[in-house]
Amino acid sequence: MYVAEATNCRFVYAIIPPQGKTIENLLFERAETVAQQIVEQTSVHMMLEAQQLSGSDLKKEDNRLRDELLQQLPRDFWDDQA
Repeated sequence: MYVAEATNCRFVYAIIPPQGKTIENLLFERAETVAQQIVEQTSVHMMLEAQQLSGSDLKKEDNRLRDELLQQLPRDFWDDQA
């Protein structure tokens, strides 16, 4: 930072997505991954209780949860779920 000031420049940090992707793409992909993990875990429990959802209902729940995650961006959004 002192070098930047001494040379009358700005010191800038930047997060640059991989080529061909946007931040929106990265958010969407992460939300899909997290939603699928949550739905899979829940589905196992529901199956054990004989309350499992159909394939189309699972997909709808994936999409609903993905959209919710994108709106809320919870604090643990980028944490590994494994």
